[in-house]
Amino acid sequence: MSRGLVTFLCGVVFCGVMNAQGFTKVDFQRDVQPILKANCIGCHGPAQQMNNFRLDRRHDAMRGGTIAVIAPGSSQSSHLFLRLISRDTIGMPMPPTGPLPPDLIETIKKWIDQGAEWPDTASGETPPPPPDPKATRLMDALRSGNSSAFRKLLR
Repeated sequence: MSRGLVTFLCGVVFCGVMNAQGFTKVDFQRDVQPILKANCIGCHGPAQQMNNFRLDRRHDAMRGGTIAVIAPGSSQSSHLFLRLISRDTIGMPMPPTGPLPPDLIETIKKWIDQGAEWPDTASGETPPPPPDPKATRLMDALRSGNSSAFRKLLR
């Protein structure tokens, strides 16, 4: 048997074992977003942002400071996960109403460890409006130093 075929077969067997052991890709919209909406958005959403933190918008949830709030690929380095399992020395365990069930915590852990994919369609971000074509032409004339075109467009 060729070496490439052996490698391929080993990969197939490994993937089969992982699937048999329950390895499934966590989907943000199906698995994680409902957990966040039900347990976190009330205090970390559009109406209220406790500790200046939001979990309803990807940009805000992923931002970090000295500590990664969500560190894709490493739940153990993620402030969010550490708060859920009460091993974060910076603040109180979350949610404050009591711990999440272990299966929900495990879903968030797997999502973070699998790379914390958060698709654009669920980002909560509002795309910026398209630029005004007249303003774009005016800026292009200004940047290129074309003063006559700039004056003409300004009128």
